[in-house]
Amino acid sequence: MSASPPPAKPAAAPQHPDTIRIYSHSMLFYFWPVWTLGYFFALWTFFGGHRVALVPQLSYQDIGVLTALEKHDLPANKVSVIYADEKLKQKIDLTELHMTASPLPGVIFTITLGFVLFVTNVSLRGLMSYLVLGVVALFLLTMHSLDLLKDLKTFAALLDIRINMGGYLFISTLLLAIWCLTFIFFDRQIYIIFSTGQVKVCAEVGEGEKVYDVTGLHFEKLRSDFFRHYILGLGFLGMGSGDLVVHTSGADSREFRFDNVLNIDKKIKDIEALIGAKRQVTMAHV
Repeated sequence: MSASPPPAKPAAAPQHPDTIRIYSHSMLFYFWPVWTLGYFFALWTFFGGHRVALVPQLSYQDIGVLTALEKHDLPANKVSVIYADEKLKQKIDLTELHMTASPLPGVIFTITLGFVLFVTNVSLRGLMSYLVLGVVALFLLTMHSLDLLKDLKTFAALLDIRINMGGYLFISTLLLAIWCLTFIFFDRQIYIIFSTGQVKVCAEVGEGEKVYDVTGLHFEKLRSDFFRHYILGLGFLGMGSGDLVVHTSGADSREFRFDNVLNIDKKIKDIEALIGAKRQVTMAHV
């Protein structure tokens, strides 16, 4: 007598979190490339091995003969020497300030700062962001066809923006402190919490929570800003940010907008699974 096969196990229900908390982040989140580059250029400046010398205006550089230095007894040797008029009260001052010989780091830093300021204050959604990207690509291709990209060092030399190591460290540390304070504390005061039966919303810093039922709740993801959501929001790493609009129903229907939600695509899938599970439970009890 053959044994009957064991009963099939019921399919496991899809796993989803019981609650989903979403935070709305400020535009300061997108300033991470500025302080990151600032610390990188501070290291570049320190290990570059150049220091700042303050010389009088009426001075010039030439090849001269060096016979001796303080605490050193060197043979006569031709070296690069800065000559200044002895009658001037201002003397040559060799400082401890570290600075790169190339102006390229300062130019890149200021252009990055200007780019982030533009992107975080001008919304370029959907087709407009790709149009701007196409214009930039066309501009670069035109410069390449005219062999102008080879003169980037000359362009940087014309701007001649130089920041010493202390400047990079101060700017980056100040931005990082503000960034951490905003990202860790203030941004967490604006949130929405989805659960199986209700939604809790805090739309302003210091405002109390408001509770709404999930029945009739619907939400939408706004059209993406390529520069803000994909590039600065790390969308190319599979994370990405986006803007979410939530509409509640009922007598006190409201619309809430949450900007710069991190990892928004995964959050939307989790919300849909959570609301779908709530609807299945409701239909099962009908």
